[in-house]
Amino acid sequence: MSAQTPEGPRHYEAHDAVYARLLARGQAGWDSGPYEAYAMRDAMAEWGAASARLVPGARVFELGCGTGALACELAAVGCVVSAVDVSAHAIEWARGQACTRGLQVNFWVGDASEWLLASPQQDLVVDAHMLHCLVWPEDRGRLWRAVAGALAPKAEFWTETMLRPARSLAQHGRRMDAQGIVWGPAPNGVESPDVCVRDGQREWPERFLAADMPTIVGEANAVGLRLLEGRVIAPENAAAAPTLRARFGLS
Repeated sequence: MSAQTPEGPRHYEAHDAVYARLLARGQAGWDSGPYEAYAMRDAMAEWGAASARLVPGARVFELGCGTGALACELAAVGCVVSAVDVSAHAIEWARGQACTRGLQVNFWVGDASEWLLASPQQDLVVDAHMLHCLVWPEDRGRLWRAVAGALAPKAEFWTETMLRPARSLAQHGRRMDAQGIVWGPAPNGVESPDVCVRDGQREWPERFLAADMPTIVGEANAVGLRLLEGRVIAPENAAAAPTLRARFGLS
């Protein structure tokens, strides 16, 4: 990749502008449904039934918490919850929701890896669709190492992350390259280490879609995490991305 400048926002920081638009038009989060009907609800119910990690007093850290629906639900059942997102708009909304519900959640804005490194001995770390937003191997490796370093003995890491669709993704001005990186138009006037000129167009990466479940398991194994259970959830159509739902524990 040939970057235009070493300065400027990273590609994943674009989520803040998206959250600003969604909240301004009346949505309660990334998803269009009610606040409590967040996308990870089914996954949390499935994992909670299979694991002993979700108990009152458990220390839980959520990655990519958005407007905080999952974090608030965890706090409501007695977990000690910390949650981070790159979007200041989302975190401001999340703090308001927690306050309205009388819940204590430590919401932070910033780099998930840095906050994890400062928060050791977690009983559970949950990836709320954030992992696939990191496209470069160095960023993904740093997050995996931070997750492994934050886990207490017998703790777990839960992730629900997108995988590569059955056929090449090319829609809404976006396209997927051979490595599984989804590229989209870079915002006008934005200079970033992630912006590239491809075929005469300014683009930057939006997602990394791993080829398959073994790819994600390999990333986990590299930092000393082993697969406890996992399954791939098929999409509604072949052009959409399947989802890996998996639990990991320390080896």
